[in-house]
Amino acid sequence: LISRVEGLRYLPEAHQAEHSLEVQLPFLQRALDQFRIVPILLGPQPAMEELEALARAIAEAAAGREDVLLVASTDLSHYPGYEDACRVDLETLDLIAAYQPEKLVAYEQRCRRQGVPGLQCAMCGAEAVMVVMTASRMLGADQASILRYANSGDVPAGDHDRVVGYGAVALCDRDAPVPAAAPEAGRETGEAEPNGELDEAEQQLLLGVARASIAAGLKGEPFQPPEDVPARLTERRGAFVTLHKHGQLRGCIGQFQPDAELVRTVAQMAQASAFHDGRFPPLKSEELPDIEIEISVLSPLREISSIDQIELGKHGIWITREGRSGCYLPQVADQTGWSRREFVENCCQSKAHLPPDAYLEAGTHLYVFTAQVFQEP
Repeated sequence: LISRVEGLRYLPEAHQAEHSLEVQLPFLQRALDQFRIVPILLGPQPAMEELEALARAIAEAAAGREDVLLVASTDLSHYPGYEDACRVDLETLDLIAAYQPEKLVAYEQRCRRQGVPGLQCAMCGAEAVMVVMTASRMLGADQASILRYANSGDVPAGDHDRVVGYGAVALCDRDAPVPAAAPEAGRETGEAEPNGELDEAEQQLLLGVARASIAAGLKGEPFQPPEDVPARLTERRGAFVTLHKHGQLRGCIGQFQPDAELVRTVAQMAQASAFHDGRFPPLKSEELPDIEIEISVLSPLREISSIDQIELGKHGIWITREGRSGCYLPQVADQTGWSRREFVENCCQSKAHLPPDAYLEAGTHLYVFTAQVFQEP
């Protein structure tokens, strides 16, 4: 590569104050086991012709080889509020999904000039992504599959006022198998049916974990759920934890994506509902005896094309459009007596902060899911 690209130098000390390489190494070690790596660090604002020359050199060096993996390391938006981050990041990912690497750098520079509050950049490694996309296209890639988008505000302790965005994207040709996508990007089409009902003992164990997790959080102590639990509680399933006090809602936060074992998800969502639901002040110790805990264990999401496919009382809904989203659990329809249209319109307006009829517009995605709901006696 050094012989092919003017200005490319071997400079190990360039990585001393830069962490993009060390961020990637643990993932590569887990996924690939044994490998060799050629890390290339780009300086600030390289010329477009330099980026294209580097992409061409990488493509020529990798041509005809089946053992070369190209990886671009970058964050997405830096430090705007949650909703602005979703909007900016989804526009960035749209450019990538449309396979338009030549527009990425210009878009990143344009975002800086738009005056989005708190936004320092839309993609700190836009040049690196452009190089890898351009080289991949020279090697035969012609599609980009967005596997997952999230930002730091999506974790239970995340701050929605100042976030950093993240995405995972696979570059491949149309004839190659594409990795399974998360619902936000790939729109799962599997049936929204439970993985298996939890029995009474499993339900009571999860309720005990939720209460113990909240109690530990009130004391400022870390909480580790029990290791020796039934196999069904180690499955990766989404869940919501809802808190009531004297019959009134006191907190409700959940997670659709089965990123962790169910028992750990419940422990995390219990603390999130108690301390990080922005609609309520953090729970206080004296309130805990009056708190009633309800858990909803979720099925996978299934995208639908019409509200007529919603079964009231059975299906919960999740609506997403341009970075805004909202959901209702299945029991909401029973509690309110709403029709399908009222169920969806209220979710659009009250939860996703969209117009009531946004579900009818192109670009809005509507999902259903089922839930096994149980609560403390």
